[in-house]
This record gives sequence, structure tokens and C-alpha cells, in this order.
Amino acid sequence: MPDQQLDDEILAEFSAGNLPEMKAILVATHLTLCPDSRKAVEHFDAIGGSLLASSNGSDPGEGVKDRVLASLEENYGGEPSPTHDEETCELIPAPLRSKLGSSLGDLKWKKLGGKIKYIDIAQPGKNSAARLMTLPAGINMPTHTHEGTEMTVVLSGGFSDAFGRYSRGDVAVRGIHDVHKPKVDAGEDCLCFVVTDAPLRMKGLLGFFLNRLKLW
Repeated sequence: MPDQQLDDEILAEFSAGNLPEMKAILVATHLTLCPDSRKAVEHFDAIGGSLLASSNGSDPGEGVKDRVLASLEENYGGEPSPTHDEETCELIPAPLRSKLGSSLGDLKWKKLGGKIKYIDIAQPGKNSAARLMTLPAGINMPTHTHEGTEMTVVLSGGFSDAFGRYSRGDVAVRGIHDVHKPKVDAGEDCLCFVVTDAPLRMKGLLGFFLNRLKLW
């Protein structure tokens, strides 16, 4: 499977309802924009359904999955909702949009390292975070490593690193053995949704200060 899509293990975990809510929302956001990944999940759903039918069991993970997918069938590029304007509906797929209390222009964005902006989609945990981020066009992000998993889905614009290039709908998954230095494409800011289950560790002098401030 291309690096810009999720691997079968993650998609199978999503199908089984085993992912934490924020990771499940990120996967569902990707599914809204990637027909190939949707087909893979439908395949896993069919397998899981057959197994449940043969065992007469119930799926303990369906509650989380059903809540996340409740809006997946909606047209994310449709008419603005009462709480979201047209731009927000066009850029943000329904699974993630359901977590935004207002339109993009009305959100209370925080600043992180200069012109980088973000909002927390969920209350940050001791080691975890789920953020909608805007990265300025052409910026080089600090080189960093990962103490856990970092999952990023691109909503507009794009970026590249040593592993590939990512544009709308693409997903990058980085783990404890990965070191990278993302560079945002020139000409357009990159809007992305990032979920981490452990801190990032920044390299270099800037990284030293960012690590001390625990901004990542």
C-alpha cells in the first residue's frame, strides 16, 4: 500500500472498533477522501460481519466506530451547516468537522513557534494530543524523532519529507524508529489534523527550547 495511505493493520483495527476516538476520527477523515482505503475497510467489515454471524457474538468496539462514522456518508462539500460556513464544509470532512464548534475563521487558534497555528480537538492527555494545525507555506519544520506514533492527515496544501510527498487526503504515520524534517509546499499553507500518542523530540537548538517548553 502507498505510504500516503494507511496500512491494513490500522484499517483492520478501525473496522473492529479498536482505535482510540481521536485516531478513529483521523482514520474516518482519511476514508472520506480516499476511496481505496474505504474499499479496504469494507472488506474488513465484511470479514468481521461473517465472523460475528457465525459466533452469534457482539462487537464491543462498534459503539466508538458507529459514533465516528455517523457522518461519514454526508457530503462534506455540501451546503454550510448552521455552525460551519461553506469553506469549512469544503475543507473539513464530516467526521472531523463534528468536533469543531464553529467555522475555521471563528476558531480560537493558538500560536506555536512563530506562524504555526493550532487548536486542540480534544483535551490533551499527559502524553497524547489531537490538533488541527495550519503550517505556513514553505516552512521547514524542525527535525524530530517520536516516542510513540504520530499520525497526520492533510486537508489542504501539502508537505514532503524523506518518506514521500503528501497532499489532501494523504496520511503520514511515523513511529519510534522514524526521524524526519517535514517541509511544507511553497505557495499554499498546509492545513492538517495531527494525532500523537507520545511526545515528539525536536533536534537542534530550536528543538532544545521547544522540548523544554513541552509544546509538542
